[in-house]
Amino acid sequence: MKLYELPRNTYFTIEDDPQQHVYFFDHIDGMYSYCLYGDEVVHIAAWTDVQIVRPVKTYAGSIPNYVSSSV
Repeated sequence: MKLYELPRNTYFTIEDDPQQHVYFFDHIDGMYSYCLYGDEVVHIAAWTDVQIVRPVKTYAGSIPNYVSSSV
């Protein structure tokens, strides 16, 4: 699945990452995304192959205050 196909507020891993780091997907912004890795903002290419770890339900589409890389 491509990153641009993920629902908002979803934890995911990058398919080619041997360490399987877990990221939090917020939204796509043009060709790149707005994601979190721990408390760091990262911009991953929208066409990156990813796997869903688990979806997150939040109120009013907000980003959770705490996003752990050890989900």
